[in-house]
Amino acid sequence: MKYRLLLAVPFVALAAFLVALALGADRAHLFRVEVELAKSAALFGCAAAALRFGRGDYLRAAWLLLGQCYLLILVNDVFFRAGMGVAGDRPWAPTVSGAVVLVANAGQLVGTVMIARVWRVAGFELAGSPAVRRGVVIAAIAIALVAAGDLVFTSGRAVVHGDRVALVDLFSSVADIVSFALIAPFLLTAIAFRGGSLGWTWALLTASLFGWLLFDATLSFGAGPTLSEAMRLLACTFGMSAGLAQRMAVRAAPVAVAAAQG
Repeated sequence: MKYRLLLAVPFVALAAFLVALALGADRAHLFRVEVELAKSAALFGCAAAALRFGRGDYLRAAWLLLGQCYLLILVNDVFFRAGMGVAGDRPWAPTVSGAVVLVANAGQLVGTVMIARVWRVAGFELAGSPAVRRGVVIAAIAIALVAAGDLVFTSGRAVVHGDRVALVDLFSSVADIVSFALIAPFLLTAIAFRGGSLGWTWALLTASLFGWLLFDATLSFGAGPTLSEAMRLLACTFGMSAGLAQRMAVRAAPVAVAAAQG
């Protein structure tokens, strides 16, 4: 039951967001509050997962890397992001903002790779034949490119033409494509552990990655700010739920501790 509650949390948050819009809340203020609360929630979940492990544990480092991504993009929002940060109107702000987002997404990629490899570290066997695994990876790459490939192209072209603000979208979309391409190990691990505490962790983290991909898709296809913010909210809150599920899994399942020690 407690894992199902974690699954419900993102949808409850989305419902609250949509109700606030329907009641006529100031959109600019609501979006700003929603963005920062969502990222803070994801940071909280990642930190909760990391701190459940001891120093030097494999998964502690992985979850800390995921958490630093949310921490740095929060710092970017507060200080450097155009139109939001306290220094966002300075001429050097776009360059610094791009650098912060690059570091954030690089850490997130490393953390994602580490978590995607945890089944190897712990000696688990993934569900499905080698052909099925390759098929899932190919399908994930294809979906990621369809959803976010155009954003990479347009933001990359903007950067080439001197638009440093576009660095944020470029780095974020590239990281999301690569992360989603790693969804196969998450998905297959969730299947292998279906019905168990670890399966919930991987399933919720898969949902978070998919949410970020949908967020990129809304930017690629010009779906509008409301849908974009809804997808970002789901991505962040699923990330929070995944971190809390990981924390509970370590407490509930000895095998999770064994996986972390690899």
